[in-house]
Amino acid sequence: MNQEQLQELIDKVGVSELEKAIKMRKSKLSYMNVFKDVAIQREDFKSVNDQHETTKLLPFYDIGGPYARKYQIEDVGWNLGLREVHTKLYYGDVHDNIRKLVFSLLGEKNGKRLDEDELKFARSAYVKFKELYLNLYDLRLMELE
Repeated sequence: MNQEQLQELIDKVGVSELEKAIKMRKSKLSYMNVFKDVAIQREDFKSVNDQHETTKLLPFYDIGGPYARKYQIEDVGWNLGLREVHTKLYYGDVHDNIRKLVFSLLGEKNGKRLDEDELKFARSAYVKFKELYLNLYDLRLMELE
């Protein structure tokens, strides 16, 4: 669509109607945004970690995912030295694993071919897997104490 065609469309339909159509298109559930508001985040790990002595004193930047008892040494950079890091997985890795598990329930690899009702199911299943994962992670930290 060139500039003239776009202007004709705006004149014909009206700005407010065009904005409404774009907003509806953006808010429609798709495989690209199905987990947008429910995806596991760093803050989810922080809320669990803050409940346990083992992990509560670790710096926020250190725990971007599940706590690992065995740490690795990481260079801080800028000649500031080394530090212990207690995580090898980050929340994005956990999100990808849950996402793949959910799509596999529906027989898909990435969800591109799912209908809206299947995407709603995928979103619901993701929330349940996320809750289960965080509960099991909490249980693991309790056992470490």
